[in-house]
Amino acid sequence: MNNEITHKLWEDYPEIFPKNERGYRVGFGCDDGWYNHINALCATIMLFCKDHGDSVPLASQVKEKYGGLRFYVQSATVELYDLIERFELEAEYVCEVCGERGKIRNVNNWYKALCDKHYYERRDNG
Repeated sequence: MNNEITHKLWEDYPEIFPKNERGYRVGFGCDDGWYNHINALCATIMLFCKDHGDSVPLASQVKEKYGGLRFYVQSATVELYDLIERFELEAEYVCEVCGERGKIRNVNNWYKALCDKHYYERRDNG
């Protein structure tokens, strides 16, 4: 993700993305198209924790793997893990590049959630 989007997520959700002891925060190993999806997941986590009196889980890694979103946290309840998993599965139908409707595609043996436009661009230029 670009720096502007990364900083926005850090600023909006400092409980999920706090600085570590060396002053660093979790980065995002995915493209900008998943920003809205990750933002919605973070907002849902915050609301869930507030409503249930749970501690906010600390993100340890956020990335794309085999075309899917991976949102790893240090510790959470079973219900929070289920919520995160639901968002991870939904991201498989969101283009990682632009955020439009997509699906996981294979482009030169690299899996990525892409809309038709970005799939054909990568396939034809790959």
